[in-house]
Amino acid sequence: MKKLLALLLVLISLLALCMVPASAEAIIEEQPGCFAVDYDQMIELMGLEEEEDEEEAAFIPGEDESAEEKVIGPDNRVRVTNTNAKPYKAIAKMRMYFSCCGGWYVGTGFMVSKTKMLTAGHCVYCQKHRHWVDKIEYYFGYNSRTGKSYKTYTGNTWRWVYTAYQNGDSNWDCAVIVFPTSIGSKTGYFKPLWNKTNSYLTKNTFRVAGYPGGVNLSYCKGKVKIVDSQHIKYKMDTEGGQSGGPVYNTSNQAVAIHHSGSSTWNYAHRLTTRVKNLYNTAKYGN
Repeated sequence: MKKLLALLLVLISLLALCMVPASAEAIIEEQPGCFAVDYDQMIELMGLEEEEDEEEAAFIPGEDESAEEKVIGPDNRVRVTNTNAKPYKAIAKMRMYFSCCGGWYVGTGFMVSKTKMLTAGHCVYCQKHRHWVDKIEYYFGYNSRTGKSYKTYTGNTWRWVYTAYQNGDSNWDCAVIVFPTSIGSKTGYFKPLWNKTNSYLTKNTFRVAGYPGGVNLSYCKGKVKIVDSQHIKYKMDTEGGQSGGPVYNTSNQAVAIHHSGSSTWNYAHRLTTRVKNLYNTAKYGN
């Protein structure tokens, strides 16, 4: 009789565990036995309210702020007032939802063709948790004063990074995003300059642009000081939220993807052959 009662208690305990509802995070993560739903569906199904913009985090998901872009010395950034002008309307504020980190982040991306965008790898993939971004919203030519964008896109995109970045190598912090429609026909796009020489990069003046804190589209002008085979270093001012922004010349030709910084230098990934290969390989769909 005692053995029978003990068995019944075990069965009741197991039944109770099976009746615990799946959490919102489990649903997004598409864990075994759960259904995958996107963020908007989750908000609707669970009767929640969407977070306000000020809840966005403007640093690398899964990391501390030590790798965040910095203002070095006096802040020499210039705020863009006409965000509908070229090339600014080709630069998008990106809102990224990472369920692995439990919230929204902000970054920057820029169009380089009618359908393709370049950005930082950490804007689409969290190395710490080995997890892809769950959702991205794109606000091209976003103006924080008016709260309006030249163009907004919240549909599906395909995101491409190198396996090395997925495996934890931050030297590959670059990504290509592919849209199913010709967004760039409306926004315009930067011309990518692949494999520019060290001499070209150090002799010319460039701008680095993006959305610091996800708010005011800004740029800073300056020189590249240090070049290696993959990266460039400069003291042009940036801030969290500008990751993925373009480093470009006066002809609106991009030479690198801004991705991080320190109290001494800010960094960008050069548009090398391997970035070009990723760009050429990337497509929408399987």
